[in-house]
Amino acid sequence: MNYNIRTILLCICLLTLTSAQAQHKDHLLRFGVKGGVNLVDYPFGHDMLKSENREGFFVGPNILIHVPIVGLDVDLAALYNDRKTLAVNEDKIHQKTLDIPLYLRKDFSVIGPLGIFVAAGPQVSFQLGEKDFSFHDANWKLKESYLSINVGGGVTLSNFQLAVNYGIPIDNTGNVEWKETVDKTFHAHSKDKMWQLSLSVLF
Repeated sequence: MNYNIRTILLCICLLTLTSAQAQHKDHLLRFGVKGGVNLVDYPFGHDMLKSENREGFFVGPNILIHVPIVGLDVDLAALYNDRKTLAVNEDKIHQKTLDIPLYLRKDFSVIGPLGIFVAAGPQVSFQLGEKDFSFHDANWKLKESYLSINVGGGVTLSNFQLAVNYGIPIDNTGNVEWKETVDKTFHAHSKDKMWQLSLSVLF
């Protein structure tokens, strides 16, 4: 008798969790808030959140659109990104950008409200802060805007989403020139690849 009762209670719990997950998918449009950190190195390891591995933070609203016909989600956000990247020696460039990533993602249910997803899509970034920097004999000029491709994935639990993504720039993010001698000047382009770790809350 006790075994039957435990079995029935377990079935009820599983059905409740599955129902909760299904109700989330019934919402074709969900709004939320996303925030996270920019990482210098890959985000897998015990030191991933140490201060020397963090370049800054990002935060902003996001919207999740479910497309039931194809079984995919569209994830769109508008993020304020504040980060510092290494330029010359210990000198850093302080960048403030408005990032607009657009992801096409596929979700997979694991059990109840727990799931995983993979995502990819383009991102356009607009410079909001200072664009010209000078360090020693090097002059940096950041572009007004640039494009990149993001790929990643994560875990969902009810209204929460924990994700990791890697940004691959398509355009140059800036230009730099430096003088080797009085009569010799070098020119180069910069492309900032970046890991990001984010947490989203959907309503």
